[in-house]
Amino acid sequence: MKKIPRHSIFAALCVLLSSCCTAIDNKCGIEGIQSDDKPPKPFKTDGCSMSPDFNFGCCCVEHDLVYWKGGTAEERKKADMELRQCIAEKDHPYLANVYYLGVRLGGNPYLPACWRWGFGWPYGHGYDE
Repeated sequence: MKKIPRHSIFAALCVLLSSCCTAIDNKCGIEGIQSDDKPPKPFKTDGCSMSPDFNFGCCCVEHDLVYWKGGTAEERKKADMELRQCIAEKDHPYLANVYYLGVRLGGNPYLPACWRWGFGWPYGHGYDE
């Protein structure tokens, strides 16, 4: 049996991950985004990134908004801690920690995913100074 090259698997995964975001849903009250340094790509959200959101979907949308804008590594950590706190306040302390670990591991700005840190900027933007 012929092995599939790793780069082919990685490329397929990148295509799958980059196609997951949908247009903004204003049920969470996010309208007319105000930002001094607004990214060139329009804001989109996938809610809690293909995971159940129970009663904390708006926590994920607000987190997506901060991730869309991007910024420094410290701002990313703060956003991730705020997501954890928001989910915990909705009576899901265990899931708050699971989601926190997920965004810390999967939200790296160098991943070609639609949920990466700074996804409103072209891929490769990375962290701000």
